Amino acid sequence: MAKAPKPGQRRRPLFKEGRKSGLVVLFVPSVERDGKMPIDQDRWVDAALEMFGRTFGGATAYRKAKGI
Repeated sequence: MAKAPKPGQRRRPLFKEGRKSGLVVLFVPSVERDGKMPIDQDRWVDAALEMFGRTFGGATAYRKAKGI
């Protein structure tokens, strides 16, 4: 695992030579594997946005989707 930068230090950019684009899709389920115990989705979404924002310089979350 990469070490966190010391206060006042900046991380090296992940991408070199300008801005690149990529797509990461992260699925955060609404319940545990047992299908009953709910998961705090907002907490996981906020943590993922924070991490992706720091790592890649930005992140976007979309509203809950429906599917079958």
